[in-house]
Order: sequence, then C-alpha cells, then structure tokens
Amino acid sequence: TEEDAEEEDPEVLRQELQRQLIEYQKFKKISQVFRHAEEEQSWLYTRGADPLLLEEDEEEEAPKLQVTVFDLISAMQHLIESIGEEGIHLVDIDELEVADMRTRLLDTLEDAGKEGVLFHSLFQTRRALEVVAIFLALLELIKGNLVVAQQASNFGEIRISKAVRDE
Repeated sequence: TEEDAEEEDPEVLRQELQRQLIEYQKFKKISQVFRHAEEEQSWLYTRGADPLLLEEDEEEEAPKLQVTVFDLISAMQHLIESIGEEGIHLVDIDELEVADMRTRLLDTLEDAGKEGVLFHSLFQTRRALEVVAIFLALLELIKGNLVVAQQASNFGEIRISKAVRDE
C-alpha cells in the first residue's frame, strides 16, 4: 500500500526523526529552564507572620515588612564594607562565642524595649570576627523566634526587637 511505501522511504523516516529530535530538544531546554528556576526558588525562604508575635496597637503604625535572609545578608555586606581593612586583625577566638553574643543581644533588646534597635547599631565593634559572631547569633535568635527583624519600607532601615509572646 501507499502508507507502507511512505514508512519505508528513508527520506520520510529521516525527516520524521529530525522533527522528533527537534521537539525533544525543545522540551529538554524548557525542562532545564524550569529546573534552574526551581533551584533559584529553593534558595528563597518566606515565612508568614507568627500569630503569637502579632500585637494589636491602638496607635496606627506604618506597615511592617518581613525581612528576608537576603535583606539581612545585604545589610551585613554593607556593614563589612564599612569596616574595611583597618578593622581586620587577629583575635583570640575563645572570646567570640556565638552563645555569648546571643545572650548579649537578648540583653540589649530587653533594654531597648518594644521599639527594639536598628540593625547597624548592634555592630558597634570594628573587629570583623566579632561582627560575624554577632550576625550568626542574630540569625540563630531569629530562627528560634526569639527576636524579629522588620522594615517600615523596602530598602528601609532594619529594626530588630524581641519577639512578643502571649503567655
């Protein structure tokens, strides 16, 4: 029959295989784009507001935006750049325990009260290792929901305060 003749024609088979190969390559490229987008998305961390941390205020305040890890890292980069080379020197690592920094941060935030403190004010030291230890302690406290980081607007000052818990 005529269909059998077309199927056996090598040129028709070659063209059909080329069409299928091109279609396969398109799907492969699309899947790579989706895989790359998925990998990029996996680096993002979003967290909804914890109902225990929400506090109703009679006064109307500017809306607070959640601060992402990337916002904190960006603020940290600016801080490290401001320290520069003169702030880097050898330090005995024993005096820079992250646990001690956590305690010190909690004390500072307790003293600051409800308003909290500005992110950059936590880093009054010029010692790079101490800055890193404070930053790690801050990340641990945020992860443990002991403190919150908020902004009044995008790219605004980051304010750190103790988490408010209903008991």
